[in-house]
Amino acid sequence: MIDLKHAAETEVNQTADIILNFPWEDKFAYAMWLAQTYYMVNHSTRLIALAGAYVGIDRPALHSRFIDHAKEERGHDKIAISDIKALGYTLADLPTIYQSQAMYQVQYYWIQHKGSASFFGYILALENLAAKFGAKMLEKVQKAHGPKASIFLKLHAEEDLEHIKEAFSQ
Repeated sequence: MIDLKHAAETEVNQTADIILNFPWEDKFAYAMWLAQTYYMVNHSTRLIALAGAYVGIDRPALHSRFIDHAKEERGHDKIAISDIKALGYTLADLPTIYQSQAMYQVQYYWIQHKGSASFFGYILALENLAAKFGAKMLEKVQKAHGPKASIFLKLHAEEDLEHIKEAFSQ
């Protein structure tokens, strides 16, 4: 049997250089990151709810966790928009890129055709990144752009620590 915690930790560690060397201090690069995050986050509650709908009747705790998680993610798109505005941009300035679309589009397929458990990899990857590197990312962003442009990162750097624990408990 696979040790999920170990596998998740190994995978997230492989992204350390990319995450930590991203040009967080560059206003446009950070704005594009926020915009791509916004485009993906628009699907978060839908994907989580869909995963909850596909959980078997025999797993009520997992179903409830997905429903609770969907509630926790509501409004995060608005936070990303607020940070974008604080940088002086609008979404019209920051189009979606196909890599961002691919990240969330494939999740619909996996949930519907492979089951809710397949969605855990997506959740674990994103929330583990925030838990592991969020504080370092936040430090760089706040130093370069101030606290008004870093609310989304701050929220996830703090909340995803608990989300990761809850995900592994399932």
